[in-house]
Amino acid sequence: MEKRRFMLTSVVIVLAILLLHASTLGDEMLNVVNTPTAYSLMRGFYYVNMNAYGGGGINTRIAIGLTDRLTLGLSEDVEGLVGQHHMRWYVPGVLARITFLSPDEYPIGFALGYDSFYFGELAKKAHTRPMVRYTEDGTASTNVQEELIYGIYFACTHPFILLQGMSKLNWGLRIPLVPYEARGKGENISTYISMIVPFAADFRLYGEIESIYFNAARAGEILYNAGFRYNITQELGLSFKLHYSMDRNINPTQKPSRVICIEYQNLFY
Repeated sequence: MEKRRFMLTSVVIVLAILLLHASTLGDEMLNVVNTPTAYSLMRGFYYVNMNAYGGGGINTRIAIGLTDRLTLGLSEDVEGLVGQHHMRWYVPGVLARITFLSPDEYPIGFALGYDSFYFGELAKKAHTRPMVRYTEDGTASTNVQEELIYGIYFACTHPFILLQGMSKLNWGLRIPLVPYEARGKGENISTYISMIVPFAADFRLYGEIESIYFNAARAGEILYNAGFRYNITQELGLSFKLHYSMDRNINPTQKPSRVICIEYQNLFY
C-alpha cells in the first residue's frame, strides 16, 4: 500500500513538472498551505496571516518587506487558544526569505528562506510521530518531538498559463535545523510541490503535496493539502484550507482537517 502511494505521488509530480513548458504569467502568494513560494514582499509592505485550526489552535505570521527581495518576520503557534482545550504556547520563531530570482522577472523564480515547516493537527502528528532523530552523541532517540520544526528551504516558482489564467507551479527542498534532534543525520530532508490556479477575478484554488522524503518506506507520511482563497479587497483575503493524510496512525478518522485563514497585506512605509 505504501509503495502504491509513493508511486501515485511520483506520477503526480512528473505530470506537474511537464507543465513547465507553458508560458509565463504571475500571481503573487507567499505561501500555499504549509509550503512556500519564491515570492517576497515588496519593499515597505507588511503581511499578517492568521490560521485557525482544529482543537482551537491559532497560527499567526507577521512579516515585512525590507527590500523588494528580502522579507523578515515572526511566527507564533498557540494550541487550544479557543475553546476549553489545554493551551500551549510555542516559542515564537523567526522567518526570513530572500528572493534571488523573482518569478515576475524570470521564467523560474528562486528563493532561500528559513521558517517553520507546518501548522495544524495532522501536520504536527506527521512530523513528530515517525521522524528519525538522533541525540548529540549520535545515538537514536525515540522521544516524540515537542517543538515545532524550523529549518532552511529552497523554493522555486514557475508562473505559467493554464486555462487562460495566471497560475503558478512551486516546488522545493526543506532541511530541518531546529531542534537538533529533527536533523536526523539528513534522513528528514524532504521535498514538496504545489500549484496555484486562479478561478475568476477574486478566487484562487491551490493544492500541495508535502513531506515527501527520499525513502519509499515513508510514503505514508506524505501530506495532501488544498484550499481556496477569496480576495475580499486588494488588501484582505479569506481562505479555507484542508489538511489530509492517508496514514491511519496520523489520521484515524480518514477525514481532512479544516483550517480558516485570514490574510492582510498593505503598505507600511
